[in-house]
Amino acid sequence: MFYMHKKRTLLFFLTTIFLWGLLIGCNESSSSKNSGSEITGSKDVENTWYKDADGDGYGDLATPLLQTVQPAGYVSNSGDCADYDATIYPGAAELCDGKDNNCNGVVDENACEPANQKISGRITNLNDAKAYITEASFLQIVPSDSQMVFTTDAQGRKTYTSNLAFIDIPTDGSFVFETYGLVPGRYVIAVQLLKPYGPQSDEIPFLATAKDQLAIIVIPESGDTPFEIDLGNVIIPTPEPADVTQTGSVLAAPNGVSATDGTFEDKIRVTWNVSQGATSYEVYRAASFAGQQVKVATTSATFYDDKGLPCGVDYYYWVKAKNASGASDLFFNDLGFIRCPTTEVIIPDEDTGEPGTDPDVPDVTEQPEVLVAPTGLAATDGLYPEKVTITWNEVTGATSYEVYRHSDCCGTRTKIGTTSATSFNDTLEDSLLPASIYYYWVKATNTKTTSSYSDRDSGYKLLKPLRPINVAASDGTYVGRIHVTWQPGKYPVTDLSCDNTCGGLARVDKVSEYEIYRSDWVKGTKTKIGTTTSTWFDDYDIPCSTCENIYYYWIVAKNAAGTSQYSDDDTGYAYRTLPDPNDIRATDGTIPYCVKIYWSSVAGAKSYDIFRSPSLDGIKTKIGSILADCGTCGTYTYLDTNPVCPEIYYYWVKSVDSKGYTGCRFYFNDTGYCAGD
Repeated sequence: MFYMHKKRTLLFFLTTIFLWGLLIGCNESSSSKNSGSEITGSKDVENTWYKDADGDGYGDLATPLLQTVQPAGYVSNSGDCADYDATIYPGAAELCDGKDNNCNGVVDENACEPANQKISGRITNLNDAKAYITEASFLQIVPSDSQMVFTTDAQGRKTYTSNLAFIDIPTDGSFVFETYGLVPGRYVIAVQLLKPYGPQSDEIPFLATAKDQLAIIVIPESGDTPFEIDLGNVIIPTPEPADVTQTGSVLAAPNGVSATDGTFEDKIRVTWNVSQGATSYEVYRAASFAGQQVKVATTSATFYDDKGLPCGVDYYYWVKAKNASGASDLFFNDLGFIRCPTTEVIIPDEDTGEPGTDPDVPDVTEQPEVLVAPTGLAATDGLYPEKVTITWNEVTGATSYEVYRHSDCCGTRTKIGTTSATSFNDTLEDSLLPASIYYYWVKATNTKTTSSYSDRDSGYKLLKPLRPINVAASDGTYVGRIHVTWQPGKYPVTDLSCDNTCGGLARVDKVSEYEIYRSDWVKGTKTKIGTTTSTWFDDYDIPCSTCENIYYYWIVAKNAAGTSQYSDDDTGYAYRTLPDPNDIRATDGTIPYCVKIYWSSVAGAKSYDIFRSPSLDGIKTKIGSILADCGTCGTYTYLDTNPVCPEIYYYWVKSVDSKGYTGCRFYFNDTGYCAGD
């Protein structure tokens, strides 16, 4: 024991000396560097690192960071094509999940059960249609009838509701739908979420075999499966090209269309930019964006004053460019309104009889004794995160302007600045309430006099958006997707008005983008699954299942001032298909030249589809269907009269619900064979 104790003591002593030597060496090295002594060796090399947000070992090429030492959360690999999903990265195993798991540009290759219905074709006019295709655009099979119902999204694009198959628009134009979902009937293929064609366009965004002939898919009542339909060459119908000038250039719709918002009490002034090659312009007006457009003027100028309208009413305006060859489309638009007159009356000073003081005969060589109050005052509402910009119309005879502000419309107004321009930026010092709305007035002044106050207008800075509210995810409403909606958060504004007549204004700070997050349980990792400028999102990235696959959703709002916190969550799930029979039995050589399949009934099933394959992983061919109409019987049977004896087959039975839907997977099976040759 004593010997061992001495041995341990010696070992501890030697270790201490060794570590102390290392410490001295490190201190000497540091001292040498600090004193400016020359250090020999290789120079530090900066490397490029990429943020790995989902922790799968591959980073996003769009998030490079140049640094000598690898920072936390960054990797040297930059090939991740979806850095918000840990199941997606180069070399990953391809799953049957509707994703490109291995980042090779192909979704679900060799990972899913083969489909028994295949629709293919080739889009031949992709170059012409690219002007309307966005990153969000996709193809979707839609049931065809005499009145196809559509909705309009926030950008005015038509979308056609369908629970059937969808795919992204391929860059080479060739497309393939593989699905089980088409029951007998007629279908077309909608091109969803295109850019707007223009308010007057009659084009319907469905794939067509010719300009006015839709590509129709017909599934007959007696159609055998599997089957394929090749639509051949098809096009995305687009508006006719704009008319050309005599020099052959395209006549484009005028951009920069702008209508005044309360600037004048007697008119709405519409202005626009010059369209190259145009000799005149037509101005159109409508009471709403989708309302009837009425031509109100033709002019060679780039402005038009629309008079004789009621004040305080919004109108939409479009402008069409024209020349001898034709006219452009109506495309760009803006809304405007006439300001309602005030009741304030300004009484000028009496004529003193002095030269130049007669109000009817102004002396142009001197400044006027009376200045009118500035008109057209406008303060920005959440346009900038760092300021409120106030603008007004120029006043004849004024040399400068005084800008006033107050937190309500009837308190003591504070002068916050003087300027010779007709605009002023209020940065709103930190002592003020950042979420409040403020009122502004302007006076015109010169060396002789100052005008009365202008009409007021309210304004506020852009703030970081509050977290979205009223998040709602659909519960079993749609097959293969969950529809999520929400509302923007609103800053509460206290009623600061002394007489409750102009305080308490509502404000909704502008949101440039919403991010949608999802998790499979409330405390799970929130994964970003998409972004949108609308207040809704369709999550198609979910499995078709008979189980309660419940997902949690959160929304985050973003603008130039910052990013909100996560919204409250809500749960949702997709349409739940019926379970398939789990006790399938097939006869093994007991019936000559036939195989009989047995199974127990499934509650709610309206019919059953029977499938057969020569192997477990082979192509599953639908060999028949029967109605679930045997009343109280608990067992169904089907006789396969066309097998090759005594070859062994695999059999599946799938439940069909009242809407014609079946589950997406093939689970339960049994083998059988017939007696015979």
